[in-house]
Amino acid sequence: MCRYGCTGVLKHRRERDYQRKTIIGGNGMNKQKQLVFVNPILGLLVLIQAMSGLLHDILPKDVFEVLHKAGWALVILVIYHVYLNWSWVKNKLFVKIS
Repeated sequence: MCRYGCTGVLKHRRERDYQRKTIIGGNGMNKQKQLVFVNPILGLLVLIQAMSGLLHDILPKDVFEVLHKAGWALVILVIYHVYLNWSWVKNKLFVKIS
């Protein structure tokens, strides 16, 4: 018998997966739903950084500084994106060679 009081492994796995989803999302939002929200914002921030770099000489200094500060949001979202996709990263990068 497991700590949840069940004897079946499948039920235990479902309970564990449910807890994992609610812990990560807070209110039950799973990783996939979070990625639907994070990925478009991440893409927009990448475009903003690219455009601010390409238009550096044309943009007024004040506008460039505001766009340049969006880089911190980009860094934070990239870290969060990697966190949400960590199982995929582990499976692709840290493969055991036998």
